[in-house]
Amino acid sequence: MYIREVRSVDSKKSKVKFDNGISIILYKGEIRKYNIKEETCIDIHDYDYIMNELLPKRCRERAMYIIERTDKTRKQLSDKLRQNGYTDDIIEHTLEFLDRYGYIDDLRYAKNYINSKHKSRSRRQIEYELLQRGIDSEKLKEVFDEGCFDELSTVKKLLIKRRYSEDDSDNKSKHIRYLMRKGFSYDTILKAMDELKYIK
Repeated sequence: MYIREVRSVDSKKSKVKFDNGISIILYKGEIRKYNIKEETCIDIHDYDYIMNELLPKRCRERAMYIIERTDKTRKQLSDKLRQNGYTDDIIEHTLEFLDRYGYIDDLRYAKNYINSKHKSRSRRQIEYELLQRGIDSEKLKEVFDEGCFDELSTVKKLLIKRRYSEDDSDNKSKHIRYLMRKGFSYDTILKAMDELKYIK
């Protein structure tokens, strides 16, 4: 396999680009060990070992380290590993391994996220944030259909927390704008205010 470029990434690592378009990141000690130099060919057995054993193992270890610290969606973890210089094939095999053993689970992530955020955010805002994290719309629908998402109750709690009262009518529009920015509908906000007797 022909090596087109070897470029230093930092004091410990270099990026190696092959003529098949694949780029990988290796430690500089590995660069020396496998005699990797620009405009030369790497031994095919060394190439196979790096691509099929060394980097997949390292990618799995890196993934485990990431999710040990905080739960991630499949997309979030994939993005992190791509930033670390792993190829799409290696990342996909790593994600399949983690899926198989239950280390990543987008449905579980979505349920936990909703449980932790539903007291302060609207369904619309939570859906947007989870979509950004790579949870597909079908999984989101499944999770929301399973649970009881009471936006009216959430708005009431937020109004109480913000100490809004009917005597504070001058600031009514400010509180409405705040809640609408969080994704709550105008009708839900007014209903919550009415039930709390914050408006007449």
